[in-house]
Amino acid sequence: MFKDFFNLNSPAFWTIIVKFVINLVFLFLLVRLVYYRYSKKERYVFSLFLMGVLIFILGSMLPIVFNSGIPGAQLGMAIGLFAIFTILKFRTRNLNVKDMAYFFTVIAISAVNSFKWANFPLLGVFILIIIIILSAYILEVLMARRIQKEQKAKKSKKAGNQTVRPLPAVGIGNFSSGPRNDKRQRRNQRQQIMKAFAAHERKGNEYRNDPADAET
Repeated sequence: MFKDFFNLNSPAFWTIIVKFVINLVFLFLLVRLVYYRYSKKERYVFSLFLMGVLIFILGSMLPIVFNSGIPGAQLGMAIGLFAIFTILKFRTRNLNVKDMAYFFTVIAISAVNSFKWANFPLLGVFILIIIIILSAYILEVLMARRIQKEQKAKKSKKAGNQTVRPLPAVGIGNFSSGPRNDKRQRRNQRQQIMKAFAAHERKGNEYRNDPADAET
C-alpha cells in the first residue's frame, strides 16, 4: 500500500491537477471579477471559492473511487451532488435570488469541469463555460446601468422638489412678494404707529394748553 505512496506517474492525477487549475481560473473570473465587483459582498467570496473546489474534487474522484463502467454514471453522480447542495440551500442565512444563482453557477461550472468528456472536445467545454461567465458579466453591467439611471432620476426629482417653493400670500393692493416687500410692509406699519402716537400726543398737549378747558 505504501510502496507507491510517492508515485505520481498516474496520467489521471495530472489530468485532474490541470483541470483543477483551469477550474480555479474560471472561478476567479466569475467570483472575483464579476460577482464581487458588482455586489461587494466579501462574506460570500470564500464560500463560492470553497464550494467550487469541493464540487470539482468530489466530481473528479468519485468515478475513480467507484470505477464504474456504467454509461452516464458520472453524470448521475454530479446531479446527485447538485441535488444535495440544493437541499442544503444554506439554511443558516437567507440568500437572495441573485446570490443563489451565483452559487448554482459555481456548482455547475465545477461539475462540468470535473467530467470526463469522451466524445466532446475539451475546448468546446471551456468555450461554453466562458459563455456562461460572459452572460453573467453582461447581465451585471446592464443591471448596474439601470440602477444608476434610477438613482439619477431620483436625485433630479428630489432637486426639483427642493427648488420649487410655494409663493407667499399676496394681500389686497400688494402686487409684489418676497423679502423686500415684507421689510417695506413692516417699515410702513412702524411709521403709521409712530404717526398715530405723535398725533395723540399733539391732541393731549392742545387739551392741556386750551384756556377754556382750564377755566371749566
